[in-house]
Amino acid sequence: MKTKTKILMILGAAAVGTLVLGACAHPDTTYSEFAGQNANVIVTFDKNGGQFASGSNIDINDVYQYEDAEKGIKILAPGDSRRGQGAADRSTVTRSGYQFIGWYTSREPRVENGVELDDYGEPCSETHREQGYVYSGMWDFQTQKLTLDDLTPTQESWGTAYRLTLYAAWAPNFTYDFYVKDASGNWTVYGSATRTVGKDLAVPAWNVETGRLEYNTIPVYSTEDMNYSMTGIYLDGALTQPVASDNLDVIDPVNSSETTNDSGKLVAGIPHGGEIDIEKGVGKNIVRAIYTTWRERTWYRIKTPEQFSANLSSDGAYDILADLNFRIENAGSDGETTVENLGWSGTNLAFGGIIEGNNHTIKNITTQQSSGNITGGGIFASVTEKAEIRNVTFENISFTVLGTTRQDGSYGLFAGTLNEAAKLTNVEVSGTLHLGDLVDTGNYENYVIGILSGNLVTGGISTENISVVVDKVQDKWNEETNDWDYAYRVKATVDAETGRVSVTRNETPSVDPNPSTNG
Repeated sequence: MKTKTKILMILGAAAVGTLVLGACAHPDTTYSEFAGQNANVIVTFDKNGGQFASGSNIDINDVYQYEDAEKGIKILAPGDSRRGQGAADRSTVTRSGYQFIGWYTSREPRVENGVELDDYGEPCSETHREQGYVYSGMWDFQTQKLTLDDLTPTQESWGTAYRLTLYAAWAPNFTYDFYVKDASGNWTVYGSATRTVGKDLAVPAWNVETGRLEYNTIPVYSTEDMNYSMTGIYLDGALTQPVASDNLDVIDPVNSSETTNDSGKLVAGIPHGGEIDIEKGVGKNIVRAIYTTWRERTWYRIKTPEQFSANLSSDGAYDILADLNFRIENAGSDGETTVENLGWSGTNLAFGGIIEGNNHTIKNITTQQSSGNITGGGIFASVTEKAEIRNVTFENISFTVLGTTRQDGSYGLFAGTLNEAAKLTNVEVSGTLHLGDLVDTGNYENYVIGILSGNLVTGGISTENISVVVDKVQDKWNEETNDWDYAYRVKATVDAETGRVSVTRNETPSVDPNPSTNG
């Protein structure tokens, strides 16, 4: 039999089984048989609240021969690849919510100035958590050898054993508690995040491609009634030590740290400051309080029409940072120009968010309303009382009401309905409201159509540069001409005072009722 026999002992409730690694034992080898071979030196790895990867019922005991201990034995740590293929993974020790510090030869209940402390170093009488431990004699598997001086003789039923117990030392994961001021002005914890070992949390950053604020693993604050966007991170409740401020655009080099994000890029971090006391096997400053400021709604920074349409939601908030053109003209190799209209996602949306246009233009949106399930339509299905739209020009907008649109609906170029309480400031709209394919005056008698909004509210927006056009409709196939006959079935007039669009039957359907605007 080889010397320095290493055995992983799997201890069950009623019997002892063994998982043998490179030894000449078999699965039912007992301690008495080892003792008979003078292999009575036993190193026990006490997982101390954790578990080995194989399962919670697994314990590890390494068994060696006595004469080898007289010379000195280099023992292997659990999880060491030299334990054999598969065995290394099965012997890796973990504990949920904790980080592993090392293996120690002794432990004592954690007490400071006569006060029992938990694993966080806080009084058990206050936290009502179990008492923690303080450790000593950290085992160095790289340089240290097991000798007889490390062993304690014990009398067993099968003879004398020489034992060493190594205790796994654990510290709770370093965490951040994130605070926000409640309605009463008091700081309260709204969420927590775990600090990856060796890394601080990355400061949230604006994604230049999507326009979104990427929080990574930092918890996002919200209530039942409102979503919020982070504007500042501070190390103190007085907000005098900023990590990042001004919508996270300004990083303070003194109060921030340096870390890597999920992509491995070096970025600004939120310092934690937690430490491991290796000598005692305990963690220090385990929980770091971080104070945050927020603004209402989920904000986006929009530089492209694709960003705007992809992120548009009923309560989102949008900083428009460039002119947005929803029509792309491409010159072909044959000299012909093709036009591509980019998709717009607001037509069926009840918008109650914020658009801060920053004096930019949103132009060439082309959309239509044909849904039978939505009774309002325009660039927005509706603009609600919560909406704020300011400092923006909607230029050359086109909205078409189709004949399949549901009756009893409200339609306008800008919105099906525009709530009077919506806050519209410095907003301009120009474009064309189309009365589209397959329209019929019988249906239009039940529609409410306004040149700007279906409920005839303007919110201070001028309708001077908005026109109404009756589109040609495909009527029937003409057998004689072998082509379709087209006609204008209806004609439209706009009340200059109210902005309401009246639709009546066109008595001369072959004649364009709006020759100045229809082509």
